[in-house]
Amino acid sequence: MAVSIRALSSVADKTSLHVREQYEAFPYPRWKTLWKRQIIENWRDEEFCQRLEAPLANRPASILIAGCGTARDAAIHSMRFPLSSITAVDVSRTSLAYASIKTKELGLGNITFMHGDILDLGGMGLTFDYICCTGVLHHMENPVAGWRVLRDLQKPGGLMRIGLYSDAGRTAVVAAQETAGRGNYPSTRDGILLFRRECPSLCDRETLLSLSRLQDYYHLNMYRDLLFPAREHRFDLTQIKDMLSELGLSFEGFYVPVEVLTKYRAMFRDDRNATNLDFWRRFESRQPETFASMYIFWCRKAHIAPVQRYR
Repeated sequence: MAVSIRALSSVADKTSLHVREQYEAFPYPRWKTLWKRQIIENWRDEEFCQRLEAPLANRPASILIAGCGTARDAAIHSMRFPLSSITAVDVSRTSLAYASIKTKELGLGNITFMHGDILDLGGMGLTFDYICCTGVLHHMENPVAGWRVLRDLQKPGGLMRIGLYSDAGRTAVVAAQETAGRGNYPSTRDGILLFRRECPSLCDRETLLSLSRLQDYYHLNMYRDLLFPAREHRFDLTQIKDMLSELGLSFEGFYVPVEVLTKYRAMFRDDRNATNLDFWRRFESRQPETFASMYIFWCRKAHIAPVQRYR
C-alpha cells in the first residue's frame, strides 16, 4: 500500500528526515473511525467554521492538507466538503498507508495521497482554495520557510488553517520533556514506556495534572509526539503576529471552544470578531492554558489588487 503512493520527490532536508523517522515508527494521530453526522453537526455549531469555511462547502474547492499524517484531518475535511478535491501530503509512508486504508473504509473518494516534504510542494504545479497545516510547521527546522511555501500555493483570497504550539500553553509539556532529557530516556518504545512509568515520581503534581488533560497523553504514538518530538518550536502571539505580517497574511480567528470565545468577548467587548491578536495575547496571559494543545487559527491571503494602467 505505501509504495503505491505517488512521491513528489525524495525527502532531503535533514530535519524532515528525522521527523519522518519518528512518524514511520510512531504514526500520528491514532484513530479508528469517524461519524459523519457528528462531524457535520459539530462543524455547523462552530461560529468561525461557518463564517470562514462554509462558503467552500457547496462548490468544487481545491484543498491541501499539508502534513496529513494518518489523515484524520483529511477525512474530516472530506466529509465537510464532499464536492472538493483534497490533496493530502506527508513525509511518512507508514502514516500514508494507514491513511489510505482508513479513508477507503469510510468510503471517502475525494482524497489523493502524496508522499513528500512541505518544502517541495511547490513542485506540484497546483494552487489551492484552502490549505490546512495543523501541528506540522513547528516540527520543521524553519517554520516560516515552510509556511511561505504554503502561502505561495494559495489562490488569491485563499483561506489557510494553521496549528502552532503555544509557549505559554506548553509549560507542563516542556517541563516533562526536559525531565526526560535529563534522564537520557531514549525515544524508543522501551524508553518511552520506562519514562511513562517513572514520570510520576520525577515530575511535580501540577505538571502531571496538566499532562493528564491532554488527549495525546493516553496512547503511545501520541505520547511520543507529545514528549519525545524529533524537533519542536514554540511560539507566542507576538511572534505569530509578526510572521503573519511578514507573509502578507491576515489573521481571521482562532478555533476555540465557545466558552473561551464567550469569555474573550466579555473581556474585550470592542473586538466582536475576535481577531485582535494583541487582545488575545492579554487574554492568554490571564488564561495560559487556553492554547494548551496549540494555537489553531485561520489566516487569509490577500486578493491581488488590479494593476493601475495610465495613458
